[in-house]
Amino acid sequence: MEHAVGLAQKYGAEVALLHVYELPTGLLPTTMVPGAAGTLLPLRDYLVAESRRQLLPQAESLQRAGIPVHPQVAEGLAADAILRAADELKADLIVMGTHGRTGLGRMLIGSVTEQVLRRAACPVYVVREPGGDD
Repeated sequence: MEHAVGLAQKYGAEVALLHVYELPTGLLPTTMVPGAAGTLLPLRDYLVAESRRQLLPQAESLQRAGIPVHPQVAEGLAADAILRAADELKADLIVMGTHGRTGLGRMLIGSVTEQVLRRAACPVYVVREPGGDD
């Protein structure tokens, strides 16, 4: 996030903050799950609300730094959703973190960052997150 803030401030850019969720395999979007205060919510509604809740502190941090921010939630496979959002927004740059997984970990789960790097129509700025696997 620090890198995105620095770039946005330097170039007077806006930031589209994206959180992607994927529906768990075998569950329907209408599957009911426990929500706040003992209510039941459709799974998709719960995932959207939870995603927005997770984005809120980051969006507020960007706003405090004077950066126009557009928080968004998308459903689907992460790389596909990131690329779709970048295309729809006509993004000049994608900034994303990577866990730096290698070897078996990367083979088993794939690499969202690698898929985005290979398929993006705009430049991709990748930041290695501290504590990634070596």
